[in-house]
Amino acid sequence: MRLRSFASLGFMLLMALTPLVALAQPQPLDRIVAVVNKDAIMQSQLEDRVTQVSKQMASRNVPVPDKEDLRRQVLDRMIVEQIQLQMADRANVSIDDTQLNAAVRDIAKKNDMTLEEFAKSLEQDGMSLAAVREQVRREMLLRQVQQSQVASRVNITDREVDRQLEQQAGQGSQGEQQMVVTENQVRHILIGTNPNRNDEQAEALAKDIRQRIAGGESFAELAQQYSDDDGSALDGGELGWVRPGQMVPAFEDAVNGMDVGELSQPVRSRFGYHVIELEDRRQKDVTRDAQREQVRQTLFQRKVNDELEAWTQEIRSGAYIDNRLEDGQQ
Repeated sequence: MRLRSFASLGFMLLMALTPLVALAQPQPLDRIVAVVNKDAIMQSQLEDRVTQVSKQMASRNVPVPDKEDLRRQVLDRMIVEQIQLQMADRANVSIDDTQLNAAVRDIAKKNDMTLEEFAKSLEQDGMSLAAVREQVRREMLLRQVQQSQVASRVNITDREVDRQLEQQAGQGSQGEQQMVVTENQVRHILIGTNPNRNDEQAEALAKDIRQRIAGGESFAELAQQYSDDDGSALDGGELGWVRPGQMVPAFEDAVNGMDVGELSQPVRSRFGYHVIELEDRRQKDVTRDAQREQVRQTLFQRKVNDELEAWTQEIRSGAYIDNRLEDGQQ
Protein backbone atom coordinates (compact mmCIF):
# COMPACT_ATOMS: atom_id res chain seq x y z
CA MET A 1 0.00 0.00 0.00
CA ARG A 2 2.84 2.32 0.94
CA LEU A 3 4.64 1.54 -2.28
CA ARG A 4 1.54 2.16 -4.30
CA SER A 5 0.95 5.49 -2.52
CA PHE A 6 4.56 6.50 -3.08
CA ALA A 7 4.30 5.57 -6.75
CA SER A 8 1.09 7.53 -7.05
CA LEU A 9 2.73 10.55 -5.40
CA GLY A 10 5.65 10.34 -7.81
CA PHE A 11 3.28 10.20 -10.75
CA MET A 12 1.35 13.23 -9.40
CA LEU A 13 4.59 15.20 -8.98
CA LEU A 14 5.63 14.31 -12.50
CA MET A 15 2.28 15.45 -13.87
CA ALA A 16 2.46 18.63 -11.83
CA LEU A 17 5.94 19.46 -13.17
CA THR A 18 5.15 18.61 -16.79
CA PRO A 19 3.65 22.05 -17.67
CA LEU A 20 6.73 23.79 -16.22
CA VAL A 21 9.05 21.61 -18.29
CA ALA A 22 6.98 22.34 -21.38
CA LEU A 23 7.28 26.07 -20.77
CA ALA A 24 11.06 25.92 -20.39
CA GLN A 25 11.74 25.70 -24.11
CA PRO A 26 15.31 26.38 -25.19
CA GLN A 27 15.82 30.04 -26.08
CA PRO A 28 17.75 31.01 -29.22
CA LEU A 29 21.35 31.84 -28.36
CA ASP A 30 22.67 35.34 -28.98
CA ARG A 31 25.48 35.45 -31.50
CA ILE A 32 28.30 37.76 -32.50
CA VAL A 33 27.59 39.71 -35.69
CA ALA A 34 30.82 41.74 -35.72
CA VAL A 35 34.14 41.99 -33.91
CA VAL A 36 35.76 45.43 -33.69
CA ASN A 37 39.32 45.13 -32.42
CA LYS A 38 38.68 43.30 -29.11
CA ASP A 39 35.00 44.18 -28.74
CA ALA A 40 32.02 42.18 -30.00
CA ILE A 41 28.70 43.48 -31.31
CA MET A 42 25.90 41.03 -30.58
CA GLN A 43 22.87 40.12 -32.68
CA SER A 44 20.55 41.38 -29.90
CA GLN A 45 22.26 44.78 -29.89
CA LEU A 46 21.94 45.03 -33.65
CA GLU A 47 18.25 44.07 -33.64
CA ASP A 48 17.49 46.61 -30.89
CA ARG A 49 19.16 49.35 -32.92
CA VAL A 50 17.42 48.29 -36.15
CA THR A 51 14.05 48.47 -34.38
CA GLN A 52 14.89 51.89 -32.97
CA VAL A 53 16.01 53.26 -36.34
CA SER A 54 12.93 51.83 -38.09
CA LYS A 55 10.62 53.56 -35.61
CA GLN A 56 12.47 56.87 -35.99
CA MET A 57 12.28 56.71 -39.79
CA ALA A 58 8.59 55.80 -39.72
CA SER A 59 7.79 58.64 -37.31
CA ARG A 60 9.43 61.09 -39.75
CA ASN A 61 7.67 59.58 -42.78
CA VAL A 62 11.04 58.49 -44.20
CA PRO A 63 10.86 55.32 -46.37
CA VAL A 64 12.37 52.39 -44.48
CA PRO A 65 14.83 50.31 -46.58
CA ASP A 66 14.61 46.57 -47.01
CA LYS A 67 15.25 45.00 -43.59
CA GLU A 68 18.46 43.26 -44.64
CA ASP A 69 19.81 46.44 -46.22
CA LEU A 70 18.86 48.40 -43.11
CA ARG A 71 20.51 45.80 -40.89
CA ARG A 72 23.77 46.07 -42.85
CA GLN A 73 23.67 49.89 -42.78
CA VAL A 74 22.99 49.98 -39.04
CA LEU A 75 25.73 47.47 -38.28
CA ASP A 76 28.20 49.51 -40.32
CA ARG A 77 27.29 52.56 -38.26
CA MET A 78 27.67 50.58 -35.01
CA ILE A 79 31.13 49.43 -36.08
CA VAL A 80 32.29 53.00 -36.68
CA GLU A 81 30.77 54.09 -33.36
CA GLN A 82 32.57 51.28 -31.54
CA ILE A 83 35.92 52.36 -32.97
CA GLN A 84 35.26 55.92 -31.80
CA LEU A 85 34.18 54.77 -28.32
CA GLN A 86 37.41 52.77 -28.06
CA MET A 87 39.31 55.95 -28.97
CA ALA A 88 37.44 57.83 -26.23
CA ASP A 89 38.34 55.13 -23.72
CA ARG A 90 42.03 55.24 -24.65
CA ALA A 91 42.03 59.03 -24.33
CA ASN A 92 40.21 58.86 -20.96
CA VAL A 93 37.35 60.96 -22.36
CA SER A 94 34.28 60.75 -20.15
CA ILE A 95 30.93 62.42 -19.58
CA ASP A 96 30.18 63.22 -15.95
CA ASP A 97 26.70 63.06 -14.45
CA THR A 98 26.38 66.85 -14.34
CA GLN A 99 26.91 67.13 -18.09
CA LEU A 100 24.62 64.16 -18.76
CA ASN A 101 21.82 65.43 -16.54
CA ALA A 102 21.95 68.83 -18.22
CA ALA A 103 21.77 67.22 -21.68
CA VAL A 104 18.79 65.03 -20.75
CA ARG A 105 16.96 67.99 -19.18
CA ASP A 106 17.62 69.96 -22.36
CA ILE A 107 16.07 67.18 -24.47
CA ALA A 108 13.00 67.17 -22.22
CA LYS A 109 12.78 70.98 -22.42
CA LYS A 110 12.94 70.94 -26.22
CA ASN A 111 9.97 68.57 -26.14
CA ASP A 112 8.10 70.98 -23.80
CA MET A 113 8.24 68.48 -20.94
CA THR A 114 9.59 68.32 -17.42
CA LEU A 115 12.04 65.51 -16.72
CA GLU A 116 9.27 63.55 -14.97
CA GLU A 117 6.91 63.97 -17.94
CA PHE A 118 9.71 62.94 -20.30
CA ALA A 119 10.37 59.76 -18.28
CA LYS A 120 6.65 58.85 -18.36
CA SER A 121 6.51 59.48 -22.10
CA LEU A 122 9.45 57.12 -22.61
CA GLU A 123 7.78 54.42 -20.53
CA GLN A 124 4.66 54.69 -22.69
CA ASP A 125 6.87 54.12 -25.74
CA GLY A 126 8.43 51.05 -24.14
CA MET A 127 11.72 52.75 -23.24
CA SER A 128 13.35 53.69 -19.95
CA LEU A 129 14.99 56.92 -18.87
CA ALA A 130 18.08 54.93 -17.86
CA ALA A 131 18.42 53.51 -21.38
CA VAL A 132 18.00 56.96 -22.94
CA ARG A 133 20.60 58.40 -20.54
CA GLU A 134 23.13 55.80 -21.71
CA GLN A 135 22.29 56.54 -25.34
CA VAL A 136 22.79 60.27 -24.73
CA ARG A 137 26.06 59.59 -22.90
CA ARG A 138 27.30 57.55 -25.87
CA GLU A 139 26.36 60.26 -28.35
CA MET A 140 28.09 62.92 -26.23
CA LEU A 141 31.24 60.79 -26.14
CA LEU A 142 31.13 60.40 -29.91
CA ARG A 143 30.75 64.16 -30.37
CA GLN A 144 33.72 64.83 -28.10
CA VAL A 145 35.92 62.40 -30.03
CA GLN A 146 34.84 63.89 -33.36
CA GLN A 147 35.41 67.40 -32.01
CA SER A 148 38.94 66.60 -30.91
CA GLN A 149 39.89 64.54 -33.95
CA VAL A 150 38.01 66.20 -36.81
CA ALA A 151 36.88 69.70 -35.90
CA SER A 152 40.39 70.58 -34.78
CA ARG A 153 41.59 70.00 -38.37
CA VAL A 154 39.15 72.55 -39.78
CA ASN A 155 39.90 76.25 -39.92
CA ILE A 156 37.76 78.98 -41.49
CA THR A 157 39.63 82.15 -42.37
CA ASP A 158 38.21 85.67 -42.37
CA ARG A 159 38.90 85.79 -46.10
CA GLU A 160 36.65 82.77 -46.69
CA VAL A 161 33.88 84.44 -44.71
CA ASP A 162 34.32 87.69 -46.66
CA ARG A 163 34.23 85.80 -49.96
CA GLN A 164 31.01 84.03 -49.00
CA LEU A 165 29.38 87.29 -47.91
CA GLU A 166 30.39 88.92 -51.21
CA GLN A 167 28.91 85.96 -53.09
CA GLN A 168 25.64 86.27 -51.18
CA ALA A 169 25.51 89.99 -51.90
CA GLY A 170 26.15 89.32 -55.61
CA GLN A 171 23.26 86.85 -55.64
CA GLY A 172 20.97 89.42 -54.13
CA SER A 173 20.59 87.64 -50.79
CA GLN A 174 18.64 89.62 -48.25
CA GLY A 175 20.56 90.96 -45.30
CA GLU A 176 19.92 89.85 -41.74
CA GLN A 177 17.28 91.58 -39.66
CA GLN A 178 18.79 93.97 -37.16
CA MET A 179 19.96 92.15 -34.03
CA VAL A 180 20.51 94.09 -30.82
CA VAL A 181 21.64 92.34 -27.63
CA THR A 182 22.29 93.42 -24.07
CA GLU A 183 25.95 93.23 -23.12
CA ASN A 184 27.12 93.28 -19.50
CA GLN A 185 30.55 94.33 -18.30
CA VAL A 186 31.33 92.14 -15.30
CA ARG A 187 34.06 90.93 -13.04
CA HIS A 188 33.98 88.03 -10.64
CA ILE A 189 35.84 86.04 -8.02
CA LEU A 190 35.41 82.27 -8.27
CA ILE A 191 35.80 80.10 -5.19
CA GLY A 192 35.83 76.44 -6.15
CA THR A 193 36.05 73.23 -4.18
CA ASN A 194 39.24 71.18 -3.93
CA PRO A 195 40.66 68.34 -1.80
CA ASN A 196 41.26 70.82 1.04
CA ARG A 197 38.00 72.81 0.67
CA ASN A 198 34.54 71.26 0.59
CA ASP A 199 31.38 72.91 -0.74
CA GLU A 200 30.37 74.37 2.61
CA GLN A 201 33.83 75.89 3.14
CA ALA A 202 33.85 77.30 -0.40
CA GLU A 203 30.51 79.02 0.18
CA ALA A 204 31.68 80.40 3.53
CA LEU A 205 34.85 81.81 1.96
CA ALA A 206 32.85 83.40 -0.89
CA LYS A 207 30.52 85.06 1.66
CA ASP A 208 33.52 86.37 3.62
CA ILE A 209 35.12 87.81 0.47
CA ARG A 210 31.85 89.43 -0.54
CA GLN A 211 31.59 91.06 2.91
CA ARG A 212 35.16 92.32 2.69
CA ILE A 213 34.50 93.93 -0.71
CA ALA A 214 31.31 95.53 0.61
CA GLY A 215 33.39 96.83 3.51
CA GLY A 216 35.73 98.67 1.15
CA GLU A 217 38.52 96.23 0.28
CA SER A 218 39.75 96.11 -3.33
CA PHE A 219 37.83 93.71 -5.57
CA ALA A 220 40.83 93.40 -7.90
CA GLU A 221 43.27 92.57 -5.13
CA LEU A 222 40.97 89.96 -3.59
CA ALA A 223 40.43 88.43 -7.05
CA GLN A 224 44.19 88.14 -7.58
CA GLN A 225 44.56 86.56 -4.14
CA TYR A 226 41.62 84.17 -4.02
CA SER A 227 39.96 83.58 -7.40
CA ASP A 228 40.19 80.09 -8.86
CA ASP A 229 39.50 81.41 -12.37
CA ASP A 230 43.06 81.59 -13.64
CA GLY A 231 41.93 83.29 -16.84
CA SER A 232 40.63 86.39 -15.07
CA ALA A 233 42.32 86.42 -11.65
CA LEU A 234 45.45 88.27 -12.82
CA ASP A 235 43.20 90.93 -14.41
CA GLY A 236 41.45 91.53 -11.12
CA GLY A 237 38.56 89.24 -12.05
CA GLU A 238 37.67 91.21 -15.19
CA LEU A 239 35.62 89.31 -17.78
CA GLY A 240 34.96 92.31 -20.03
CA TRP A 241 31.77 92.65 -22.05
CA VAL A 242 29.77 89.41 -22.18
CA ARG A 243 26.77 88.59 -24.37
CA PRO A 244 23.83 86.25 -23.78
CA GLY A 245 24.86 82.61 -23.94
CA GLN A 246 28.54 83.20 -23.18
CA MET A 247 28.30 82.40 -19.46
CA VAL A 248 26.85 79.42 -17.60
CA PRO A 249 23.09 79.81 -16.91
CA ALA A 250 23.37 80.41 -13.14
CA PHE A 251 25.92 83.19 -13.70
CA GLU A 252 23.93 84.79 -16.53
CA ASP A 253 20.64 84.67 -14.62
CA ALA A 254 22.24 86.38 -11.64
CA VAL A 255 23.75 89.15 -13.78
CA ASN A 256 20.47 89.77 -15.60
CA GLY A 257 18.80 90.46 -12.26
CA MET A 258 21.44 92.92 -11.07
CA ASP A 259 21.70 96.70 -11.33
CA VAL A 260 24.85 98.45 -12.53
CA GLY A 261 27.29 98.79 -9.62
CA GLU A 262 25.65 95.99 -7.65
CA LEU A 263 27.66 93.25 -5.93
CA SER A 264 26.02 89.83 -5.88
CA GLN A 265 25.67 87.37 -3.07
CA PRO A 266 27.67 84.17 -3.83
CA VAL A 267 26.18 82.50 -6.93
CA ARG A 268 26.46 78.71 -7.22
CA SER A 269 27.41 77.16 -10.57
CA ARG A 270 29.04 73.88 -11.52
CA PHE A 271 32.41 75.61 -11.17
CA GLY A 272 31.91 76.80 -7.60
CA TYR A 273 30.74 80.06 -5.98
CA HIS A 274 30.96 83.37 -7.86
CA VAL A 275 31.04 86.83 -6.31
CA ILE A 276 29.98 89.06 -9.21
CA GLU A 277 30.05 92.81 -9.76
CA LEU A 278 28.09 94.32 -12.64
CA GLU A 279 30.21 97.27 -13.79
CA ASP A 280 28.19 98.49 -16.80
CA ARG A 281 25.45 97.52 -19.24
CA ARG A 282 24.80 98.51 -22.85
CA GLN A 283 22.78 97.67 -25.96
CA LYS A 284 24.94 96.46 -28.83
CA ASP A 285 24.02 96.10 -32.51
CA VAL A 286 25.51 92.74 -33.45
CA THR A 287 23.79 92.34 -36.82
CA ARG A 288 27.02 92.23 -38.82
CA ASP A 289 28.74 90.03 -36.23
CA ALA A 290 25.80 87.61 -36.23
CA GLN A 291 25.77 87.45 -40.02
CA ARG A 292 29.51 86.71 -40.14
CA GLU A 293 29.15 84.06 -37.44
CA GLN A 294 26.30 82.38 -39.30
CA VAL A 295 28.38 82.23 -42.49
CA ARG A 296 31.41 80.98 -40.54
CA GLN A 297 29.34 78.17 -38.97
CA THR A 298 27.90 77.16 -42.35
CA LEU A 299 31.36 76.95 -43.93
CA PHE A 300 32.73 75.17 -40.86
CA GLN A 301 30.01 72.51 -40.90
CA ARG A 302 30.50 71.94 -44.62
CA LYS A 303 34.23 71.35 -44.13
CA VAL A 304 33.67 69.19 -41.05
CA ASN A 305 31.31 66.91 -42.97
CA ASP A 306 33.91 66.42 -45.70
CA GLU A 307 36.67 65.85 -43.16
CA LEU A 308 34.51 63.49 -41.08
CA GLU A 309 33.98 61.19 -44.04
CA ALA A 310 37.72 61.00 -44.73
CA TRP A 311 38.52 60.50 -41.05
CA THR A 312 35.96 57.69 -40.77
CA GLN A 313 37.69 55.84 -43.60
CA GLU A 314 41.04 56.35 -41.84
CA ILE A 315 39.95 54.88 -38.52
CA ARG A 316 38.18 51.97 -40.22
CA SER A 317 41.30 51.06 -42.17
CA GLY A 318 43.34 51.12 -38.95
CA ALA A 319 41.02 48.82 -37.02
CA TYR A 320 40.52 45.04 -37.02
CA ILE A 321 36.94 44.45 -38.20
CA ASP A 322 35.27 41.07 -38.63
CA ASN A 323 31.83 41.83 -40.08
CA ARG A 324 30.03 38.49 -39.99
CA LEU A 325 26.88 39.78 -41.66
CA GLU A 326 28.96 41.07 -44.54
CA ASP A 327 30.93 37.82 -44.68
CA GLY A 328 27.74 35.77 -44.57
CA GLN A 329 28.81 33.95 -41.40
CA GLN A 330 26.05 32.57 -39.21
